[in-house]
Amino acid sequence: VLRPKWSDAGEEEDSDGADRLTDKWWGMATTYALQASMGLPASGWIEDQDEDNEDFFPRAGTGWDWVTSTHDGSDTIAELQRRLDIDADGVAGPDTVEALQQHLRNRGHELDVDGYCGYRTVECLQYELVNGTLWG
Repeated sequence: VLRPKWSDAGEEEDSDGADRLTDKWWGMATTYALQASMGLPASGWIEDQDEDNEDFFPRAGTGWDWVTSTHDGSDTIAELQRRLDIDADGVAGPDTVEALQQHLRNRGHELDVDGYCGYRTVECLQYELVNGTLWG
């Protein structure tokens, strides 16, 4: 399946701050849709994430709980990691992002695998979630 190649023009200012599933920000709406796609209770929150990894998520919006010391991580991230076939510790970092980017590339998206969950990665993720095709 071929996916459209979107332009990266206007990357940073594409959102008016609304939390939508098509705003190129990984906020609560995106998390809610991700949770639903994996059959998890949908709260819209990614809890207990290591603040040292926040730099790898420049397009993280609402609903991310960045803490100085993680405990159990997030059930949502752990399930995502299991589905991406990587160590499921529940804490999102560059390895999680790289695995997600590779998964999105395998779904037909032109996307760099660089470990940073930026505009283009979130755009592709949201495209798959909107269309219900993230997992096949």
